[in-house]
Amino acid sequence: MSFDSTAQLADFVRVVLPYLDPDDWSKELHELTPRAEQQLFILYAMLLIGYHSDPSVEGLSRDLCFKFGFVASRGLEGEKVLPCLYQTLISKYSFKEFWTAFQSNTLIALMDANGLKEERKRIQYLDAFLEMKPGDWCPSVWHLRLFMHTADVDPPRHITIDYRFFNCNTVEEKFALEDVYEGLLNSPEVDPMELHAACIKGKLHDFACWYRPNLEQRFEWLMKNTYSLSMEN
Repeated sequence: MSFDSTAQLADFVRVVLPYLDPDDWSKELHELTPRAEQQLFILYAMLLIGYHSDPSVEGLSRDLCFKFGFVASRGLEGEKVLPCLYQTLISKYSFKEFWTAFQSNTLIALMDANGLKEERKRIQYLDAFLEMKPGDWCPSVWHLRLFMHTADVDPPRHITIDYRFFNCNTVEEKFALEDVYEGLLNSPEVDPMELHAACIKGKLHDFACWYRPNLEQRFEWLMKNTYSLSMEN
């Protein structure tokens, strides 16, 4: 199930309340600060109730999909494994302890301390992703993966530039290009960081053809690099 409205908020509060510090019991969701603490509250609720984070929903749900590493995997492995990892931590630690580990970029250490190292290593880039600090460079391929799971027609500007959506002249071309990237990123054979490397080198079409040799000829133009990247985005 996915969270798609505010109708479930009362249920969310009910299930998460026992995990909060007593000082926070009377607070509304918007009163939890900073915003990342609100995101953790929603993550707790979704996992405890049985919902999953749905990036097609604007706001908190989409943000927590990204911040808690659901995008940082090869294929769909992260979406299958990560909820179980977080549920294990929730069963062992208070909301405050979980929050402190997230804020200090030590969730990976917490997983390893609880015998979850081999399981979390199934998510290829989870450690690098969760250990990023605010302001650190983040490969745009993770933003591309998030966009793939939304219902948006137009990607954010940096995705439009990096992954050549600016070459598309019609909505159909945008959807077609999106389908190619979605197929690549959902494949367990494709390393997302190799896709990002191809982006940096201006070799997106060559990369896509390696995995999809029968790709339509038009994608050579749609994926064409018409500018030089002087640094990784």
